[in-house]
Amino acid sequence: MKGAAFAGKNFNSRVKLSEFFNLAKEPDEFIACIKKLNGFFAVICQRGTKLFAMVDRVRSVPLFYGEKDKVLYLSDDAEWVRKKMEDWEQEKIAEIEFLLTGYVTGCDTLYPNVKQLQAGEALIAEQSGEDLVLHTRRYYSFVSGLKFSDDQDGLIEEYDRVITRCMERLIEWADGRTIVVPLSGGYDSRLIALMIKRLGYENVISFTYGQPGNLESKISREIADQLGFQWEFVPYSNELWRKWFYSPEREAYYRMAHNCASLPHIQDWPAIWDLKIKGKLPDNSIFVPGHNGGFLAGGDIPSSFIKRKSVDNALLVKEIINDHYRLWNPKQFMDRLESHLQKKIWEAATSDMTNGKSTCLSLYEKWYWQERQAKFLLNSVRVYEFWGYKWWVPILDSESLEFWSRVPVKFRLDKKLYKDYISRLYSQVLKGNRAIALRTDQEMFAYKVWYYLQNTFFWKFIKPIYHWFKRFREYKNHPLAWYGWIDKKEFHKEYTGRQTINSFLSKEILKKETPTITMPYKI
Repeated sequence: MKGAAFAGKNFNSRVKLSEFFNLAKEPDEFIACIKKLNGFFAVICQRGTKLFAMVDRVRSVPLFYGEKDKVLYLSDDAEWVRKKMEDWEQEKIAEIEFLLTGYVTGCDTLYPNVKQLQAGEALIAEQSGEDLVLHTRRYYSFVSGLKFSDDQDGLIEEYDRVITRCMERLIEWADGRTIVVPLSGGYDSRLIALMIKRLGYENVISFTYGQPGNLESKISREIADQLGFQWEFVPYSNELWRKWFYSPEREAYYRMAHNCASLPHIQDWPAIWDLKIKGKLPDNSIFVPGHNGGFLAGGDIPSSFIKRKSVDNALLVKEIINDHYRLWNPKQFMDRLESHLQKKIWEAATSDMTNGKSTCLSLYEKWYWQERQAKFLLNSVRVYEFWGYKWWVPILDSESLEFWSRVPVKFRLDKKLYKDYISRLYSQVLKGNRAIALRTDQEMFAYKVWYYLQNTFFWKFIKPIYHWFKRFREYKNHPLAWYGWIDKKEFHKEYTGRQTINSFLSKEILKKETPTITMPYKI
């Protein structure tokens, strides 16, 4: 076992995972035990000729497996499995998917014989005579659109009870240790910080990073000062990024965090390194990031799905490709890959779903939950593990997932309910103006105007000018200065104004030029 969990009524009792599964002898008993747990963990149990393995509802501790010569290889280290499988060649389709998204979807990895358990999934293996039988079972899926109250005030009261219990589990698990909050200028980390303050936990450090004077750091410091939290700032620059990126430490981190399936997260990796070597963080610190409250609260709802009740296969797949297969221009691959990607996306979105209750939105969010959130966003916790720290993500607590899956769409649009709750919490904890509570870089007037323009007829004329302007400013002026690890000439050769740092990192980790497919290629 790895991680920690709670069980019992309202998940209020911390349990020893090594003992919790003692009575589980059959697959159904094992699944029943899993459903009683809440937390962040992975478990493997062997019972005679049977073996059960599972990851939690958000795949916070990944597990990888492969079968060769009737032997099962199972580990939290994909590289170990790959070597046991003697799997030396990356799969071309998986390479291209990784290049476009930063992760490999479904149960696949970059290597054809190395598989991964998905969020909310269990693996069951049984020796039957001389044969080894493997199959997986999904015990949880994030399915939005389930019925809940239409009373906004009632929902806010219920969310207050839910997030309070989520935070109380964190505090019980922390047990006096230092809680470290990566405090950005956004809502999610602000919610975490406000709840910690309200519940009276005093051993807290907050921090942020970037080019000195960047807007997010100013907002972060303002919130920390209001809460009375210790605040640390780590300055970034192009020169520092080049030093950090080409270090043995970064190479070691990549080996640990990549796992043949996900892009390693680097945003706060050097910040934690800096704080650690300067002795700013106790060795037993617990990091509490705010991932990914925006998704649960409705921040990623496509406008085309809001009023659509029936499932449109083509529209669903198109929206997912447009939103998430965009690190590089996918058009060069679509003539050869479109049918394959359509099939893979559709199967991932609809597996283990009751189609009669599904909508385009619920399928889209299920795909987002099991792919982008689990394999890309939450993979950022590997940063804390690499530097020797523990972590906990209260916003992705199982009770929080259940709550948001039942909130009506009208209260999730533009994170309406979420922002209303945070503003009320801010005024309660700090006795401040509720309007100030929602001040972020994305709520500034200039950003709102810019966001509005992107949804108008004029955007198609403005967009080329905007991208041209970014090409000449982004390398030196990005708030995190993180393009500094790339040679400036190479950056300007590749950058069109549409890419992000993850575009360059996805290509870097593949260690080659853009993957190509020599036809005919069997799919």
